[in-house]
Amino acid sequence: MNMRAQPGRVILLAAALLISFISLHRFYVVATEHLSTPYDLGIESINLATIRSLQQGKAIYADSYFRELPFIITIYNPLHHYITAILPQSGTNDFFTGRLISLIATVLSLLLLFLPGYSRELPKLREVSVFAVSWVLLHPIFLEAAVYMHPDMLALSLSALAVVTLETPRTNRRVVLAALFAFLGFAAKQNYVSATAACFLFLLFQDRRKAFLFALASTVFFSSFFIFVHRQLGEGHIFSTIGSVLAHPTYLNLILRRILEILRQPMFVFILVGVGFSIVYAYRKDKSALFQSPYAIYLELAAFVPLIGLGKIGGETSYYLEFILASSLWIVFFVRKFHSTFPRAFFAAFLLCLVAATALELTVTKRSAYLLTEDPINSYYKYHVPKRVQAELMELAPPNNRFLVINGHIMLPFLKEMYLNDPYNYFMMWNHGIVDPAPMIKAIERKFFSVILYVFPDNPCEVPGMHPIPSGRGTDRVVKSIRENYRLGKTGAFLYYVPKES
Repeated sequence: MNMRAQPGRVILLAAALLISFISLHRFYVVATEHLSTPYDLGIESINLATIRSLQQGKAIYADSYFRELPFIITIYNPLHHYITAILPQSGTNDFFTGRLISLIATVLSLLLLFLPGYSRELPKLREVSVFAVSWVLLHPIFLEAAVYMHPDMLALSLSALAVVTLETPRTNRRVVLAALFAFLGFAAKQNYVSATAACFLFLLFQDRRKAFLFALASTVFFSSFFIFVHRQLGEGHIFSTIGSVLAHPTYLNLILRRILEILRQPMFVFILVGVGFSIVYAYRKDKSALFQSPYAIYLELAAFVPLIGLGKIGGETSYYLEFILASSLWIVFFVRKFHSTFPRAFFAAFLLCLVAATALELTVTKRSAYLLTEDPINSYYKYHVPKRVQAELMELAPPNNRFLVINGHIMLPFLKEMYLNDPYNYFMMWNHGIVDPAPMIKAIERKFFSVILYVFPDNPCEVPGMHPIPSGRGTDRVVKSIRENYRLGKTGAFLYYVPKES
């Protein structure tokens, strides 16, 4: 192909290289910083508690495990935790293995962007896949989660792999593989159901016999999973992963606030514009193209499924990770299918919009939005909090290591015995009658804990915590019990409460 005869293509390639360099550099910085950081970057300790429980052979979904001592609840399906638990661990960084799994899954997700619409005989427009990798990595919510000890990236990569598997000639083997990958995405995190639904609906339009095969294989995988988890990991699995969270109240204003927050991200607006244009163009040019691959169905489902949990306190914009990747897969497929019919002006407009979105992203987004080591809530680590807390605890001469952090979870990696891994979720459940606080109150009344640690506002080490503790009937009973049975023993990085003398 004569590049001199195609100056537009040269410009396209140059832009792709520049934007790719910017996005990959960001990715490299995030990967190296996150992997090497030995402290909690957000809510990773909640997952660490589950991983340690699995390593000890505990039934993590047993009612007696999360409703009573040690009050460790696992709100996600277990695949990511299980893989992390069985792999070798770093001796100096409790989060390294879990983050590495997310990094590998992120790379797999990005590589999948080279496959939609690809043909060995006619490998058209590799540049669009390079662009897609770049704009995905320029989404702060995607980059933030890319190297993080959380099930999202593993679930995302497996779900997307299921959808990509069904695009190419759909043999029975591919149908079963797609069902397996989609199921594994769900096994990593339970809200990743869009891939299963998209694959089934796509096959239903194409070949009902294969749709039946997909449904049969999915039924076998899901049924086997639920039976295994119920028998081996505890009878409270459904409550832990679905009931405990869905029972939280939903607020319409939170849904609107978070949608507006997402829409303030330039790359998210860019991808919305791309999706809108491509859907309209495909509908007018060749309506059947919307059903020639599972990507259009996948992105539509990935847009609506997050709304189920977006309005709950604790909901996150990261719920739209799957939509970002699903939309990108569709756009790559769309461009490869229709590029020969595009006027040159379309390519120029596409490139101009991408450059403008990239420039805005670099201008308005702070590094702390995707580089969690620079997030203000993580400034506590510069004060050497772990060593300081250990020294302060030793001064209290506790008779055992039963330490309860009542309104923060970041200290869990540094405590041998872990209790109350997810204080926020427990406060919500106690206050809304989802779980009875009586077992926690009984443990406090019999002075089971040698020290109760409370993160107080304006503490000298900037340790993040809930200030104040959410008020409610359940929480008030727990706080009252602490006041009646414990006294303030020391003030330092935390407020340290020790049992009152009988």
